[in-house]
Amino acid sequence: MTRWQEVDDLGLDEEFDELDPMAAPVSGFTPPDQDLVDQDDWQGDDEVDVLAEGRGPWEPSHGFPDGYGVVRVWVDDDKRITKVRLSPSWREKLGRTPLVMAFASSFTYINSNGRDDSPTDLFPVDEREASRPFSWEQIDELARRTEQLTERLGALGPEAEGQWRGTEAVGESPDKLCAIRLELNGDLGSIQFNERKLAQSRVREVTDAVVKAHAAALANFQPAQYEPGEADRLTGELQGLRNEALAMMRRGFR
Repeated sequence: MTRWQEVDDLGLDEEFDELDPMAAPVSGFTPPDQDLVDQDDWQGDDEVDVLAEGRGPWEPSHGFPDGYGVVRVWVDDDKRITKVRLSPSWREKLGRTPLVMAFASSFTYINSNGRDDSPTDLFPVDEREASRPFSWEQIDELARRTEQLTERLGALGPEAEGQWRGTEAVGESPDKLCAIRLELNGDLGSIQFNERKLAQSRVREVTDAVVKAHAAALANFQPAQYEPGEADRLTGELQGLRNEALAMMRRGFR
């Protein structure tokens, strides 16, 4: 059950933010029971819909919402968590859904923001000089070798892929309320709460714990090292054959 004194935790020392999960409605509708509900604790049905009419397009400075309407997380350019807002009625809104699910939803948005998922070119062109002049015999030889490597590459199993080697970093808030695990690439992974402490924690204590736990995880983070596999070796050889063929074409018959 939400304790209304938790409203005192919200924004009293920070500027008002209409995109916060606890923000007042932009429509000007006045909530009931003004003696119980602080204006910053009231929202309409679209409380975290940052694409709602009149608010303009979403951008990272608005914070990353969850899919439950209780959490919003802000990060800096290095994706370090700088601020967290949590609805004081999150217990009622989530019901039996764990709070970690709301944060996991927000973390997914953070991890995917700005990520380039377009396929990379496995065979980038370089400007090497051909070691041999162009001839149809040389081109046929390169084509045969390319076909052999392609077949070998296609026959490889998952074990031939390169692997990232490292240790996942974990950070815990000083009060032991929250812990955050990072992925090997530094992305936000899972979040855990001490459920006993969480049941007695005020909103500000929860949001501060998340920020501090992420800072601790980043302090423990060490970049993983990539170990190439057989698939990487064959791909590199294919790249070299392609670039050699292009170089021979640029050189011509002499």
